[in-house]
Amino acid sequence: YEIDMDPALAEYSIPKLSLQPLVENALYHGIKLKRGGGKIRIESIADGEFALLRVSDDGVGMPPERLKAVREGLDKDKSTGFGITAVYRRLLLMFKDKFDFTISSTEGKGTEVVIRIPRITSEENNPKG
Repeated sequence: YEIDMDPALAEYSIPKLSLQPLVENALYHGIKLKRGGGKIRIESIADGEFALLRVSDDGVGMPPERLKAVREGLDKDKSTGFGITAVYRRLLLMFKDKFDFTISSTEGKGTEVVIRIPRITSEENNPKG
């Protein structure tokens, strides 16, 4: 695995359980099924007032019909798998329409999930009171 954190995001908070299910999916559905192992990459990138979070793997990827079903499931609020659905719904509750959630995959090459969320500080994420 490889983790690349943008220093500009050091003071910002990532919503709990946003990345762990995506990393678990990359391991379980991508790398585990690939002969000879693989690599998972986790990145955070400052993008103005937003944070980009990317989890990618070079695993087995998804066939186009499976990728389409996953995307449509999120759009239609149907469960397409616990991890992705849980992350998407949590972000939807927190940010309404102020976030992006993109899944791309190529069969035999890997999968990438990119989340773009407003940058929030620790105090904003965990208010006292």
